[in-house]
Amino acid sequence: MIARLKTWLESQFQHAEQHHSLSTQMATAVLFFEVIRSDHKVGEDELSMLRKLLHDAWGVAQDELDALIQDARQHADEALDMVRFTRVINAHFSHEQKRELLTGLWKLAYADAHLDGHEDWAIRKIADLLYLNHSDFIQTKLEATSGADDAN
Repeated sequence: MIARLKTWLESQFQHAEQHHSLSTQMATAVLFFEVIRSDHKVGEDELSMLRKLLHDAWGVAQDELDALIQDARQHADEALDMVRFTRVINAHFSHEQKRELLTGLWKLAYADAHLDGHEDWAIRKIADLLYLNHSDFIQTKLEATSGADDAN
């Protein structure tokens, strides 16, 4: 009986350890995906922008992007909130890297040429969890939208 309990506890500990070893790459991908799905529509424009952002930020090879996105979707589906992912970002990113992440979130939100209120709320929540102030929130939004205007 004690041996079974010990085995069960060890397996639970290993499972928890695997949960905590979330990479910054995966945490970033999950936050990106949270914004994409916040309006309850995952469009091809958004997925295309997600692939571009992940490739540019992490150098993810094109053939690995779909697997990374699928894993991010699964993590997002299983998550109760975004704290687990923002905690990883807070531990490893500088203030400037967090701003770059926020700019990427805005680019995703505008990828379909429409900012939904749910997308705005999700980005605001993530900005708060990343300890970014309101001026960072607004400045990154302006940076993302001016970049989108320049690209058109």
